[in-house]
Amino acid sequence: MAIISSIQIKLLMPILSETGYRLAEIAGLRLEHIDLENELTHIPPRQARRLKTRSSQRTLSLVGYARAAIEQALKH
Repeated sequence: MAIISSIQIKLLMPILSETGYRLAEIAGLRLEHIDLENELTHIPPRQARRLKTRSSQRTLSLVGYARAAIEQALKH
C-alpha cells in the first residue's frame, strides 16, 4: 500500500488541471520526461502502460501552477 502525503496530493491538482494528463500518466512521469528548461513534459509509451491511442504519445507545455507544482515535487 502506498502512502501519499497531503502535500503530494496538493501538488497533483495543478498538474492534472493545467496539463490535461491522466492520473496514471502523472504517476508514470520520470525525471527524463520533464524538461524544465524548455517548459515541456513528454508522455512516451511504456511497457507497463500502453497508450490509449497513437496521439497519446505527446509533449505538452509545462507552465504556470503545473510548473510550480513539478518544481516543488522535485524538491521532495
